[in-house]
Amino acid sequence: MKKMWIAFALVSCLAFAACGSGGEDGGNGDSGEPASPAVGTWVIDSAANLKSFEAGMDPNLPPQMLEQMKGMLAAIKGEMKVNADGTFTGAMEMPNPMTGKAESQKAEGTWTLEGDQFSITTTSENGKPKENPDTEVATLKDGLITVSPAGAPFSIIFKKK
Repeated sequence: MKKMWIAFALVSCLAFAACGSGGEDGGNGDSGEPASPAVGTWVIDSAANLKSFEAGMDPNLPPQMLEQMKGMLAAIKGEMKVNADGTFTGAMEMPNPMTGKAESQKAEGTWTLEGDQFSITTTSENGKPKENPDTEVATLKDGLITVSPAGAPFSIIFKKK
């Protein structure tokens, strides 16, 4: 579960250098630059996540375990707001694999975008500052943010709301 949250936090914290400290349009306010493609509200794309999982799953896993994992993946809900000032906020709800109860988490931080590499740094979780902020790198391509956590058999994919 922590790997999934790290992936979400990565996407949520994206502090694109391209946005800089520009105006409300996401540009620099002086040159008329367009907003960064990262700026906006992003939500977890459950259908794309399921496809990613199915493509990367171990075919030797017991069918019951695969179905349980698919159900948990489908139940994950998340939203991330990426701001033009290089900050982000995010909220996620997912089932606890041990209890089945939904757990909520929130994150805040900064983001940068260089080419299609979207980096986020989580500076606070659930309202508490992090002693050691986490930085993750995702890909922003074709209108999707894709986070591929190390060791996870699937990617977490966000689409613009």
